[in-house]
Amino acid sequence: MKTFLLKLRRAILAKFIPEIFWPVSVNIAGAIIPIRNEPFSFGTKWILKKNEYEGAEIALVKELLNGGEYILEMGTSIGVLTRVMSNLIGPSGKIISVECNDTLYKSCLRWKADYPNIFLLKGYGFPVYTVPDNLSIDGYSDDLGSLGTQIDFSVKPDNVNKDEMIIDIKTVEDKFNFRPSILVIDVEGSEELMVETAFHLPDYIKHIIIELHGGMYKKQLETQDAIINAIKKDGFALNKMIAGSYHFLRS
Repeated sequence: MKTFLLKLRRAILAKFIPEIFWPVSVNIAGAIIPIRNEPFSFGTKWILKKNEYEGAEIALVKELLNGGEYILEMGTSIGVLTRVMSNLIGPSGKIISVECNDTLYKSCLRWKADYPNIFLLKGYGFPVYTVPDNLSIDGYSDDLGSLGTQIDFSVKPDNVNKDEMIIDIKTVEDKFNFRPSILVIDVEGSEELMVETAFHLPDYIKHIIIELHGGMYKKQLETQDAIINAIKKDGFALNKMIAGSYHFLRS
């Protein structure tokens, strides 16, 4: 019922709020983000208009990036943070960004040509070096509106065929010979795998920026604390926290 009411509210707002109400675009940390006539929900357009979208992550990357960095981003969403980071790292840097939602992925392809240092991948991004062979994707929910997608997964003993849409860090390393120094994580749901398997990142990853979603996890804040502890146990120290977003650096 809650999901139905949310979708009904979005449909009503989309019908009665004319597109002329929205600015053509907004400047977010130097990235020009179109709003008018974009396939975003009312809520998404509203926080973009108010320049409040992913403010915590943007503040963290602005402090961290100097130019030339290689970044793996798990969770492109509508690509605001992706474009901000693209401008910050410049032409000598590179971003590989992973998104599973087909609508969001196709939307990002529309602006991709303007950012040659970004490479988009469609798939289920998991912020671990290797996922278990018996990991199963049970589906995903786009009830978050036009902001993102929550991945539902499980580890099943009888599942031995790895879904080709699953993308872990080793997949990116092997297919693209890409060894990023920075891992950016905003993938509602799949980060829970960090505490369900032995978590270890390759040494070439020196920084992690992650938004945690305590209210979405099966065990909520208990899982959130376990993710933080898993990162620390792998040799990272917490450098800074803004709201629900964290910057860890390899200690």
